[in-house]
Amino acid sequence: VRDSREKVGEGWTFSEDYCGGTITKGLEIGDYSIQGYEDIFAIERKRNVYEFCSSILARHKDGVRHMESQLERMQTLRFSYLILECTLDELFDFPIGSGIPKSKLEKIHFNGNVLMKYYAAYTQKYPKTQIVFAGRNGFRAALSIMKRIDELLKFEHRKAKAK
Repeated sequence: VRDSREKVGEGWTFSEDYCGGTITKGLEIGDYSIQGYEDIFAIERKRNVYEFCSSILARHKDGVRHMESQLERMQTLRFSYLILECTLDELFDFPIGSGIPKSKLEKIHFNGNVLMKYYAAYTQKYPKTQIVFAGRNGFRAALSIMKRIDELLKFEHRKAKAK
């Protein structure tokens, strides 16, 4: 399942070669899930280090940071993942190599050390969400995670049914 708020032309689409295909609908938590497991499993995707940074800086009207509200909601799930389509090196090097125009770089008062501080704080404050540095392998990481979750839940269902 792909959240309907994902931008057209961006994100992941899973073909029937991998699963039953991709359906698009509104998800309460995350950008991706598995049909039937939306209430226990989600993947939140950040397409690069700049999007991760933007989510940290953005605040809702109540003052809560956007990234923190996402992670807070994800804590209600049994399985949740934040897949960052960047590497740890890209995080530390931010804003260098981020694709931000030079004219806007001077306005950024954020660097990789600050992002690492948030990353470390999030892993401690939101332990139920696994944060994955997938680099350009975000799709493959998501697909592998989804396959393992599906296998586990089907196994648990068969085990419970056998009792």
